[in-house]
Formats: sequence, structure tokens, C-alpha cells
Amino acid sequence: IIDFPDNYCAIDIETTGYSPEWNEIIELAAVRVENKKVVDTYSSLIKPDNPVDSYTEELTGITNGMLVNAPSIQNELPNFLKFVGDNLILGHNVSFDVNFIYDNCNRYGFKAFSNDFVDNLRISRKLHPELEHHRLQDIVEYYNIENIKNFHRALDDSFSVMQCFEKAREEGGLETARNILTKAYGSEKAEDMLKKSVKYPDGKPFDYLSDANAERIKVLIDEESDAVKSLVLSQIEPKKAAKVINLMDVDDKKKIVLRLAKIKPVAPEVLAEIDRSLHEKLLTQNTENSQNMDGRGVLAQILKRMNPSVEKSIINTLSEQDPELGEDLRKRLFTEEDVIGSDDRFIQNYLHDMEDRDIAVLIYGKNDAFREKILSNVSKNRRRVILDEESMIHHLTKSDSEKMTSSFYSVLRRAWENGDLRVSGRDEGEVYV
Repeated sequence: IIDFPDNYCAIDIETTGYSPEWNEIIELAAVRVENKKVVDTYSSLIKPDNPVDSYTEELTGITNGMLVNAPSIQNELPNFLKFVGDNLILGHNVSFDVNFIYDNCNRYGFKAFSNDFVDNLRISRKLHPELEHHRLQDIVEYYNIENIKNFHRALDDSFSVMQCFEKAREEGGLETARNILTKAYGSEKAEDMLKKSVKYPDGKPFDYLSDANAERIKVLIDEESDAVKSLVLSQIEPKKAAKVINLMDVDDKKKIVLRLAKIKPVAPEVLAEIDRSLHEKLLTQNTENSQNMDGRGVLAQILKRMNPSVEKSIINTLSEQDPELGEDLRKRLFTEEDVIGSDDRFIQNYLHDMEDRDIAVLIYGKNDAFREKILSNVSKNRRRVILDEESMIHHLTKSDSEKMTSSFYSVLRRAWENGDLRVSGRDEGEVYV
């Protein structure tokens, strides 16, 4: 988009899955905006032909009982289309919503859904490259939007998308601000102005710990004061912070938990100094637990930071010379075989928030098994779009390909380490409760 439009309809749908061909819409919603103000809303539950599974019920809060008396998609879709009219459509990863609506229009003989649309996900990626994730809830949190009650309910998500869009209109994004200020005042003064006005101009504090496991973080902060320990733990992912605390002895646990309960805002310059100091410590010291300081553990840590194709080549070479060593390293790492064996539901969720172009880059030049794993977890329509995007890639640099692949592997590896992803071949024999 060239400019932020003043008139549009923010839409969202809830579905029983990710494929317009095999899954169904269970909720439609839209918020009509004129001159940047909400003038009307639409929302309706939709009764599917098949029962909603427990995963969808838990995710959306929409139960089969709530849908018993809801209208069918065939009867309700015309009301949605009438409400939206020929307005510009706004959504988050909006191609997902548009594909479902388009397919249902085609299925029931309605006029083709051909409205122009704007993707809030794409806007966020362009304006805020400093964010690690661009899920709707991540952007809502970034903008400090507090009046959202239920994510994964269509009307609430429509309002969320609308409010994020309007915030983006007002803010313009960190990189946009940096570019404008640099052109106007020079790079030195621009950075000084950003530091005074932007919360994290150089990225979120302690972001470099996102790839570190709980044991490594504990070793890193072991010799720090309780104040620093509690500050670090307050800034990292809560689930990982809990694992770090669980590794502490009883007395330390009590002290840190008490400090966390009473923690107060820290001056930005103090936070930045602690962030810088710990980062240097992480880079210059060996922070691995001494019990795990074997040669294989060191090698595994090195391989984790390499491009997956290089990692795979090294493991294959080592396996030929020493099969037991190769197998041990595979267990410590996350390989291409692990991607192929990863749970489809997790893959679908992650791909849902990726741009079509990024997925095209991810599969470009990969083997058939990897490509099929990715493409089988998107809808048929989106698969076509991704392959079209791939066909238009003529000069993909090695660094761009490696960056996208490494990022994807890193997400899956962290999810598996945190217990959020099940991988065939790794998790056999595990007991789930």
C-alpha cells in the first residue's frame, strides 16, 4: 500500500482447520471503518457440517453447543458479503481469510469475492523488523492495546487488527522513524533522539537469550546479584524463566521469586548497561554446565549455529566414520529429518503467520520431502500462491536462503526443547499427561 486508507472493513474468521477445501468456517466478523472511525460491526457464528474438535474448541472457545442453532455458511455468507460490500479489506495474514471466503463463494454459487485487501501482518513486518514475532497478539502487546478480551474470536480479532492498523498509521515504525531522522539530522543525532523517545531502539533487551536453554541462562547469571538475576528473568519468556528458577536451590528460589514479586521499573540506561554486560559475558565466557562439557556437547553447540545444510553435511560425514557419534549428535541437534517428522499442527500454526514470499524462500532449492512437508501444511490455494512466488525467484542469494532456513529450524528447535512440539522419532516412548 502507498498510504494508509481511511475507509475499510477489518475482517476475521474462525475455522476448524487450515484448508479451505477440507475445513469449515465457524465464525465470521467484520468492523466497518469510515474516516478512521468505527461505524458498524458484524458478527455471526456458523454451524459446520462436521463437529468441532477439542483443539479448535480450546483455541477459540467456540463449542459445539454454541453452534447448534447457528446459521449455515450457505445462509449466512450473503449477509457478510452485503456488510462488507466493495470496501477495502483489512486482516491479519488476510490471504487466509480471503481464501476461505473465496472458496465458499465459489462453492455455493455466490459472486466471486474479489475485494482489494491490505495485510496487517505484512505491514507489521515492514514497519517493525525489530520484533521477533508478528502474530496478532504480539503486535497488540507491542502497541499496548489493552481492551481485547478474547484472541481467536472473530469480532475481537477484527477490532484488534483495526486498532493495530490505526496505531501503525500513527507510529510509522522504528525503521521509518530512523530513516527520516537520519536524513534530517544525521545518524548520530538520529540515534540520540531515538534513544530518548523509543523504548528499545537497538532491539529488546536480552533478546540474545532466546536461543539459550534454561541451564545455560542459569550458568550465565549464577554469579550475578539477586537484583540482576530477577531483572533478567523478568525480561525473558516466562516459560523459560520458570525453568531457570526450577534449576536453583531452595533458598535462591525463594529470594528470586520474592524479588520478582516486588520488582520495579528500571532506568533505561541501567537496563541497557546490564544487557550489554551480560551479552559480552555470554560471548567471551564458556557458560556451559561443567557436567556437560564433553567434546560432543561443544561440537553440538557449534553446529547449532551453522546453516542447516552445512550442519547436515558434517553430521553425514561423521556418521560414515563413526555411526554412534553421528547418532548422538543428531539427538543433540535438530535436523532436516526432524522437520519432516514434526507435528503438522505446529507447522500449520507457524506457517499461518509467515508471508507467502518467505515460505517460497524457505522451500527454494530444498529436496522433495522437505518441500512436501511445508506445502502439505498450507491450503491448496495458498500452495499455488507460494509456488507462483517461488517461480518468480531468479536471484536468491545464499545468505538470504540460509537466514530463512536457519530461522525456521531455530523456531522448531526451541519449540521442541520447550516441550511445545512433538517430533516423530525423537518423542517415541514419552508419556504425555
